[in-house]
Amino acid sequence: MHDAREEARINLCASDRRAAEYNALRASSVRLRGLMERLRSCIAAPVGNPSSFVDSLRSLAASLSRLAVTQPRI
Repeated sequence: MHDAREEARINLCASDRRAAEYNALRASSVRLRGLMERLRSCIAAPVGNPSSFVDSLRSLAASLSRLAVTQPRI
């Protein structure tokens, strides 16, 4: 009986760890998708206004640098 409890505890810890890893990966992928959408909108910006394109790229670069600083390591 003790062995079964120990095995169940180990399995619970492993499943909790996998769930935390999955949640971190999902959050990261959601942020990355948002950044890719912003990049796509920068690229699809009207050609007639290059300053808005530059501003959009600066904003995207700032978002990426913040993401790099706050990104948790798995």
